[in-house]
Amino acid sequence: MSNFAWETKFTELFERCIGRYRSGDTDFTGYYTDEDSAFLDAIGYKPRELFDFVEDYADEGTPSPSAALLVASVRRDFFHVVQGGTPSSEQIT
Repeated sequence: MSNFAWETKFTELFERCIGRYRSGDTDFTGYYTDEDSAFLDAIGYKPRELFDFVEDYADEGTPSPSAALLVASVRRDFFHVVQGGTPSSEQIT
């Protein structure tokens, strides 16, 4: 995946997930293809994180898709630069 194309894929995935959520499918575990899951792994993002933004946007109109992309950008950079592309063994609940 190109370093200059990931944001397009993120935006497309975000929009597709909004469509599923608005159609009444609120079980995010079925939202992602294997390719989507690999993409999320590659940017250091968990499926639930994306769904939380989708759910909030669909229900409340905020944060905007562009705000979700900005947060994803910061998380992606941290994942690649600070964590060296290695997922953390710790998870905060």
